[in-house]
Amino acid sequence: ILSFTEAFRHDLTRRGVATEKIDTVINGASLDLFSPQRTRDAALEQKLNLRGRFVVGYLGTWGLAHQLENVIETALLLRDQPITFLFVGGGAARDLLTELVAKHNLANVLLIPRVDKQELARYWSLCDASLVHLKDDPLFATVIPSKIFESMAVGLPILYVGPPGEGDKIVLQHDAGLVIPPAQPEQLAAATRRLMDQPEL
Repeated sequence: ILSFTEAFRHDLTRRGVATEKIDTVINGASLDLFSPQRTRDAALEQKLNLRGRFVVGYLGTWGLAHQLENVIETALLLRDQPITFLFVGGGAARDLLTELVAKHNLANVLLIPRVDKQELARYWSLCDASLVHLKDDPLFATVIPSKIFESMAVGLPILYVGPPGEGDKIVLQHDAGLVIPPAQPEQLAAATRRLMDQPEL
């Protein structure tokens, strides 16, 4: 039996499955698709008006489980800073995010529809940090978002927002980013400014 996380393995043994029958094999990222980008895609940077901006990228599914309205609240706090939150993808939260961005007239949030996976490298090249975001639910302490591995593969520091568990453990163990508790926009704003102001991190 292959378990994707240690939490799943513990759950199986709690249900009576013999430990020796289970191996934990954590997911990863395809290095053919995800690799460090040495220079920004100049044409895309100009098209999206991102020159001189510190870009936090959220590339992937915009699901209701991600509680991305917290990012909008963070963007409100940072609207006077040279920081842009770049969303690329789509999902169940698309309409909510579009509505909130329009309601607050946020120029520092870009919502880009899904692009072909082969095109993602161009968008990753614009990012200074990656955002991994989960809502405050005990269920999400047991999962490892695939965005962690993609962020590590492209060589970006991670702003990890989620309950303590499998995901934040990887970020902390590998010194791959900063961990912020869910639903705390002030703390996410402070962590974002910290990465912008301390590039050595």
